[in-house]
Amino acid sequence: MRNPGANRKSEVALTLLLLSFMTGCALRIGKMSLSQKQNRLAIEQARTRHLATPVAKTKTYISISQLLLSLASDAVRRGDMEDLTRLMDQYIESVQLARDTIVLSHRNAARHPKGYQELEIALRIQSRLLRELRSRLTLDDRPKVESAELIVTAAHEEMLRLIFPRSEPTALPLKQGFHPIAGQ
Repeated sequence: MRNPGANRKSEVALTLLLLSFMTGCALRIGKMSLSQKQNRLAIEQARTRHLATPVAKTKTYISISQLLLSLASDAVRRGDMEDLTRLMDQYIESVQLARDTIVLSHRNAARHPKGYQELEIALRIQSRLLRELRSRLTLDDRPKVESAELIVTAAHEEMLRLIFPRSEPTALPLKQGFHPIAGQ
């Protein structure tokens, strides 16, 4: 039987490793030019047609969503709200595709969290980026970003529920003659 403490430690280590990788990936995306981001987006979108495993496909959709969010941030910087709307629509679609791909694979997220964890971490990071993006917009320009935030939050919460399912609490049998209030 596996040691539960060791299993938890390995999960924490994996999560930290994934977080550092995804943060590093986000930093690289931030340093790309607009045309480099668009080229990378086209490459990643083409890759989805050739990937067979749900985990690989989910990771590719995560990359696509990161690129789209970065492009959306660029659109805000340029003041191009039409481009922002188009990019946010694509972003929402990529998040939904990532979620659908991993969830509909029917993998047990608690036993085989690969793909689920990557998506959970990405959604956590992207949720923060969406809040920052929303804060840079006028009230009239916020609805599309706010709807993306709702979708990301729901998907993130779902990933957490799937990775860490709640088990029903079980009552421990009381000792014979033990009274819980009196403590005897």
